[in-house]
Amino acid sequence: MVSNHYLRSVCLILLTLLSAVVAFSTPRPAADAASRSLVSPTAEDKTYLNKEQLEFSIAYLNEHHKTDVLLPFVKAFSDLGTTAIKKNAWIGGSYQIIDASITDITQDELSLDASIKQGEKIKIESVKVHLDSDPVAGMLRTYPTLPPCNPMHLNHASKLPIDNFVRRMNRLCNIVKAYSATGKMIQLGVQMGGKGVGKLNDDMYLNQVPHSKCSTLFALD
Repeated sequence: MVSNHYLRSVCLILLTLLSAVVAFSTPRPAADAASRSLVSPTAEDKTYLNKEQLEFSIAYLNEHHKTDVLLPFVKAFSDLGTTAIKKNAWIGGSYQIIDASITDITQDELSLDASIKQGEKIKIESVKVHLDSDPVAGMLRTYPTLPPCNPMHLNHASKLPIDNFVRRMNRLCNIVKAYSATGKMIQLGVQMGGKGVGKLNDDMYLNQVPHSKCSTLFALD
């Protein structure tokens, strides 16, 4: 006859095994989510320029290219340019865009703060300029547009986002006739780790105005 002590021991062993099986087979959502986040980062975790490139590019453009690049960008590629044309049609000089500073750069656009002077008042307005912009209505005569950058070259440059940024910036610079800034944009890209855009032919003469056909095609291709 089997003793009660033996039966209790067998039951305890079976209960222990059953608990282990249940625990092993139970889904663990939190752990699974953590594992997925390590393998496939979300869109919010991905950035365009890295921290150093972003901070340096913003500081460089704000310090050296307000007059020749940032102010014309606001006038040519944002609704403030259209507003200025309409308001100044009645009283010339009554609406002036007097300053512009970049606050952020993403893979799609530049964020800028523009200073507007109306009479004796000065106000700050935030605007967005898409990196593939065409001039707004009313500015096409002053700033004729150019073809978009070649998608094949942009996709290649996307492996190094600073190169992608420089190509698109140079198109906008050429539209607003900031020709002398294009060579400096390329130099900025090379300094910040770019490669493809920095490989120039000797005959591009980027500081020559107007640019050679070779340099213009390079900026747009």
